[in-house]
Amino acid sequence: MKTLKLLFMLFIFAGLLAGCSKDEELYEEPDDLMLKKATIGQVFQVMPSGGDDTQALQDAFDAAMAAGHGSVVQLCEGEYHLGFIEIRDFYGCMKGAGKDKTIITANTGLDAQALMDNHQYPHLVKFVGGDVKLCDFTIQAPEGPLTINGTPGFIHCLINFSACNANYEWGNPDRSINVLVDNIRLKGQFWEEGLGYHHGYNTYFGIRTGWDYLFADPYAHVGEVYREKINFKMINSEVETFVYGMVLEAMCDGTYVIGEKNKGNVVSECDQGGGVWEFRNMDVLVEGNTINVFEDGWGLDLDNYPYYMILADEPKVTATTFNVQHNTFNLNQSDYGMLLRDELSMLHPGEPTVNYNVKGNNFKLSGNHAPVLLPILAQNAVIRNNKFTGHSTDIGIYSWGSDNALLLGNNFSNAVFDGGLSLIIEMSNNWTVVGGNLGETVLDLGENNLISGFNNMDSDVPFGQTITDNLSKKSGPMY
Repeated sequence: MKTLKLLFMLFIFAGLLAGCSKDEELYEEPDDLMLKKATIGQVFQVMPSGGDDTQALQDAFDAAMAAGHGSVVQLCEGEYHLGFIEIRDFYGCMKGAGKDKTIITANTGLDAQALMDNHQYPHLVKFVGGDVKLCDFTIQAPEGPLTINGTPGFIHCLINFSACNANYEWGNPDRSINVLVDNIRLKGQFWEEGLGYHHGYNTYFGIRTGWDYLFADPYAHVGEVYREKINFKMINSEVETFVYGMVLEAMCDGTYVIGEKNKGNVVSECDQGGGVWEFRNMDVLVEGNTINVFEDGWGLDLDNYPYYMILADEPKVTATTFNVQHNTFNLNQSDYGMLLRDELSMLHPGEPTVNYNVKGNNFKLSGNHAPVLLPILAQNAVIRNNKFTGHSTDIGIYSWGSDNALLLGNNFSNAVFDGGLSLIIEMSNNWTVVGGNLGETVLDLGENNLISGFNNMDSDVPFGQTITDNLSKKSGPMY
């Protein structure tokens, strides 16, 4: 899906271009992401003016950066109005008084062309480099069109994080950014004349990581942009009403944490909930989130596919590992719940494959009309102890070109699939499928696949070498 969707948007852009306190811990608890333990610095308070607050906020960040690491930009209760802003190498915290108390609203009448002329995307807020914590506020788009030129009314996203961009440390592969997002709400707006595949929106993405290089002719810059060193953690947050909710792409040599146990995020009313695209050498945890996928929408892509011609062909040194666990997917007349694809490993044999560990998730079906899980060219995947409930007009899991997978103890007993099948294995070999009340609901079009309906609690039954091999390749949860 992503291929046509994002290429379509790149072509559009190419055509258009012709409260904290000093006594409070900045990071309240040890962080798995290894963000720096900042020295508590000065607090720079910004009050809402009732007008445009862009310059006041920029001045506060400038003062905080001049004061040194650990400074806090404190937004008080009230509504702030903000235009395009870029913050470079900030080491500190931007904190509001709470999601329902501090509201940041994008201005209308924005000049997107000025950014695009400088080869940058029209992101409302940009953090470039540094060590950033954002917490306790809402950032939103107002209703209707947001721009007066450059784009036909829409902006690219509300918040973007990159290590460098077209006007700052261009293409420096040694730079990095660490990000912690905690307890914020990102909200776009439906707009009939806006972007979208099934619905119209005035903001393309909610939150994004990745490069900020907009080229009129991407073909002239093939292989010029490096993936960026980004550590990103987002917990306790809400993302709603965008074409894509969370767009996490073009990163390498880092860690992504999208939710934790009892600290998950909620994604709603997006054409696609989001995903992780174009990565190298990453560890990714997706845990405890609620992904609400509404009519005709898509859930999450965990997708190793070569989408962007401008990105350098950097080798994979270590295997990227996805641990996807204890999430809830509410699929309401939607398309797929989750895509697991590793096409680049097929294109570059000998490089480490992506590890997909999908366990303990709850897929609640309400008339969705595509497979719930799509392992495509995903090798050595482990899909275990997931629960499927409700009614689907399609099937449960469809695998194509994915070898050496283990399906263990998944529960399909409370799901009804109009397609009559829980699992289709096509062009996929050496699968081991154990348990899950499968009965005769499996269509095996591959080779050397071991499919058994016995209960995985039967410890006296020998599982066989295939399961042993698959399990030995997984080291268990990262966190």
